[in-house]
Amino acid sequence: MKFVRNAFLLTLSLFLCMGVVKAESYYTNNNGVSLTEKEYNYVIDFYGDDYPSKMTAEDYNWIQKMDVNNRDYKIEKYYDKDATTRSTYHQTSSKYLAISKACGSTCSVTIMLQWLKNPNVRSYDVIGARFVNTSLISGSATTLVSSSAGTSYYSNYQYFSNGFGNSVKLPSGATDISVQQTFNVQNSGTVYGSYQHATGYISLAQSKKYSIHYNGAGTVFLFDKSVNDYFDQMGGVYISM
Repeated sequence: MKFVRNAFLLTLSLFLCMGVVKAESYYTNNNGVSLTEKEYNYVIDFYGDDYPSKMTAEDYNWIQKMDVNNRDYKIEKYYDKDATTRSTYHQTSSKYLAISKACGSTCSVTIMLQWLKNPNVRSYDVIGARFVNTSLISGSATTLVSSSAGTSYYSNYQYFSNGFGNSVKLPSGATDISVQQTFNVQNSGTVYGSYQHATGYISLAQSKKYSIHYNGAGTVFLFDKSVNDYFDQMGGVYISM
């Protein structure tokens, strides 16, 4: 009986250990960051072909929050092709906006804005989401700005019953700027994402003069009349859970 019991415990231990082993590595870059095949495909689809080779451990921690190894993911992208804009320097394909989800019992959502050309005005931009038939899981939002100058996190959040936003300061003199926001929602409904670039210099307080409304910029941010004309009114993205 003792032998059978020990054999059972050994089998159980092996089973538990196997359950926590990370999926097999598919790609490893020169920074020592290893990705599974599913993670690699997600990174390529969402960030582009060049991103895996330059990922750092911090970048991987960000990707890991999506938990794509154990969830189904989907990506939607919006390319800004509007040449008739308030901004004199906002050119066709100057930036693009994407949204992705990875869902299990809840959904992890990422909104990402990639600058394809360096912006002339570096002031307070706004990134956030509007919810329809879903809701934010409290405390799950993280927002960062990455660039040649490094990575900065921002917590200038405003929360509403139907969504939220965060004001971020674009780094002066930096290149390769991207803004990312990840948060968790219930596995239902639709999430609308928006990024609004300030085409003139505004304060943090001015950037926070908005509510969340479907008639707003990118179908998310309804700015106060006193600041509305500062923002470029870029179209938004959405994804169903």
